Amino acid sequence: MNEIIATFDPIQTGLSKDMMTFGIITIVLLLSMIIGGRVKPKYEQRHYKNMFLMLLFFGALISGGATFFTWLTTVKLTPVVMRVQDMDTPYGTVDYTDIRNAYYYQDKQTGKYAKEKVIRETQFLIIDEINKKSHALSEENYEIDKIFSLLEKQVKK
Repeated sequence: MNEIIATFDPIQTGLSKDMMTFGIITIVLLLSMIIGGRVKPKYEQRHYKNMFLMLLFFGALISGGATFFTWLTTVKLTPVVMRVQDMDTPYGTVDYTDIRNAYYYQDKQTGKYAKEKVIRETQFLIIDEINKKSHALSEENYEIDKIFSLLEKQVKK
């Protein structure tokens, strides 16, 4: 039988801080664009009205895109389900006999002008299959230490 051993739900789901911020900025920019389109400018400022509305439109477009893609990322975060013979990740199902390697990867984001200064570090659990397909689980989204320890036990069986 292929019974469920453990289920690891994503840490961040639903309305995140980034999605709320981008959503509010999008709404404010759209309202400013509507109000700015109805206002009659003074004669000296008539040339700036269209430029200002265009700037608001592009800002709303960029912010709306950021809101949508942040939402899309949270929708794609599915639980990691570990069973006796295989496991489900957001990237598909992998059988324990097909795992070639599982390791931690430290992603370091450096400064733009000071390449030696590390701004942010994120740790990933990378699960490589024999057919060279990889499953990358971030510490920002999952409890990768618990997943890795349970994965080691299952692979050794």
